[in-house]
Amino acid sequence: MQLTKLNLNFNNRLHSVTAPLTCPYCGKVVELIERNSTMMAFSKNQEIYLKILFAKCCSKNLAATYLLEKPQNEEIKIEFISSYPMSSDTYFYPSIQDLSPNCIRLYKDSSFAYDHNMYDLAAMGYRKSLEYLIKDYAIKELNKPKEEVVKKSLYDSISSYMPLQQLINTADVVRLLANDKTHYQEKYKEYDIEVLKKYLDIFLKLIDTDYSINHPPVSRQN
Repeated sequence: MQLTKLNLNFNNRLHSVTAPLTCPYCGKVVELIERNSTMMAFSKNQEIYLKILFAKCCSKNLAATYLLEKPQNEEIKIEFISSYPMSSDTYFYPSIQDLSPNCIRLYKDSSFAYDHNMYDLAAMGYRKSLEYLIKDYAIKELNKPKEEVVKKSLYDSISSYMPLQQLINTADVVRLLANDKTHYQEKYKEYDIEVLKKYLDIFLKLIDTDYSINHPPVSRQN
């Protein structure tokens, strides 16, 4: 988990402590505000704090726990223990955040399954993440009618809405390898989930490139 510094209140004094850098809900760099705090005595010289922090980007709360130690004749030490929900270390392009929050949600859920060695479940989740992104791209970028887009299979969505052959090629790798995990007898046993993840990450980068080209910060008309 990537961490940043944040000023929080302990015993009516502000202390600079570590806190999650990215929002566990959307993946953006997060701005946190302390909303509530509960202290529990742990031992003679130790206290555990539960902090409720407000993430401004998503208007949601997250919980963070800290261990405060008061050694004799030494400065107070405050250690960040954990947060819930846990933030992902995966960086999400701002373009993907704008295009498809559901893609990010499913990618993070799939990464949780992957981190816990549930590779078949992770593969199916990554596939659904891909499908959300392609269909949201079609609706938001290509202005395709939602009622048309939602009815298409992933295969047809890739064929109909992906503007570059590179996008079709990389999306098909994810689709085929993930579909394989839903079958009793697999066709592509020689390719593990690392290959699927690699091509999904390439696809995300290509979508970000395409989106950035279509939405330049400045142009000749400015």
